[in-house]
Amino acid sequence: MSGTLVPNRLHAVPRVHGVVERFTAGVGHCPASLSDGVPLTLPALEDEAACLGVRVTWQELPAGYCGVYDWTRCRIVLHDGLTPVQARCTLCHELEHVRHFDRVCGGKGEARARRRTALRLVSPVAYAAAEQVYEGNTWLMAVELGVTAQVIDDYRKLLYDSDVCVQ
Repeated sequence: MSGTLVPNRLHAVPRVHGVVERFTAGVGHCPASLSDGVPLTLPALEDEAACLGVRVTWQELPAGYCGVYDWTRCRIVLHDGLTPVQARCTLCHELEHVRHFDRVCGGKGEARARRRTALRLVSPVAYAAAEQVYEGNTWLMAVELGVTAQVIDDYRKLLYDSDVCVQ
């Protein structure tokens, strides 16, 4: 694969196999955030990719890679063994690289993509409720909120960095 590989490593959870290469179809509304009232489902994110002129494909990726933004081919490659939750979080993350024209892996671009993914996929109200109900248990909160544990960790880091108290 040509281009710069931008890995998106997520905590391991059981995977589903057999997903074949898929392309986005049509042009739809490109939601900016959960607050737009448009749920950021996997199909909505695929529509967003189409709006941005990026093709989404599925294929086997090297160990540790959930997704790759290949800017030279204007595509996002998702690992074909991802669960629906992992795929949603990974696609959202890779779309942040697209939106910011990231060409290299790591550094400020990676940190920004992780922050913005957490902000787009986690509702503050739902997070606060899950934090109380599950007493801060990352895995249970992730399941409740429909995101990966990595996204929960990234959201917590945002709260910590902004001096918001998390109990």
